[in-house]
Amino acid sequence: LRVKRLYANVWAGLGVHDRTEWVFMMDQNWCSPSAEYAPGLRHKNRAVESLEKLVIDFSLQNPHLGQAQVSRQLKTTRDIEISPSGVRNIWLRANLQTMALRMQQSRLSNDHQSKKCQ
Repeated sequence: LRVKRLYANVWAGLGVHDRTEWVFMMDQNWCSPSAEYAPGLRHKNRAVESLEKLVIDFSLQNPHLGQAQVSRQLKTTRDIEISPSGVRNIWLRANLQTMALRMQQSRLSNDHQSKKCQ
């Protein structure tokens, strides 16, 4: 228990939040985040899942637009406020950060939709 508190204080000093679960391996003096203890854990500043899906869908429909343009278009057409850096962070998590990747994913999803309809 004393060792756990010591490690908890060290991680708290590094900015790790209390709700993050850590597995402590005392024999190796090593610790790592464990997904099995917190499977649905999302960062508190991360966009909600529905907004992430909307940004990804919009970006795949318009793969030629950049992050600032996507942000502006969502604001004007759908009255959704998201910053350009928020769009970029969503793209990074979905591996859509370049126009080439967005166009490739768009083609793949269009091919998948056309095969579904046949």
